[in-house]
Amino acid sequence: MEAKRFLTNQQVPESTAYELVERMAKQDQQALQEFYDRYNKLVFSLVLKVLNCRTDAEEVTLEVFWQVWQQATQYKETRGSVVAWLVMITRSRAIDRRRSRERSSNTLYLIDNTNIIDSSPDYVYNPEENFYSSQRREAVLNALSEM
Repeated sequence: MEAKRFLTNQQVPESTAYELVERMAKQDQQALQEFYDRYNKLVFSLVLKVLNCRTDAEEVTLEVFWQVWQQATQYKETRGSVVAWLVMITRSRAIDRRRSRERSSNTLYLIDNTNIIDSSPDYVYNPEENFYSSQRREAVLNALSEM
């Protein structure tokens, strides 16, 4: 028991979500990387449930983290938790994409008077998930470094 307490006391404390947002507000890219690493699976899974399209979900996930980066200075702890703020942004972006996709589908339907069927395959979790997650993470970081 004593050894366990010793190991726990020696660990470097993990930044809280609020601290990460504060650091992002100061343009700390390391904070964005930590935030992305911590929450990208949550964001991606929520977006995927709304859109049911892996490609769109990947794009919207990047948009969510870009918006978090851009709006970190606007986050107010008194209005709710960081996760609630992140989920709200995620939900809004996913719904916006879905509506946009539906408008596009309706426009195309009116143009050629044919039914448009979403040809995206149903998502099934597979071992490649970690690979794609890493690619999304790198894309976000590369986009930020080009700023």
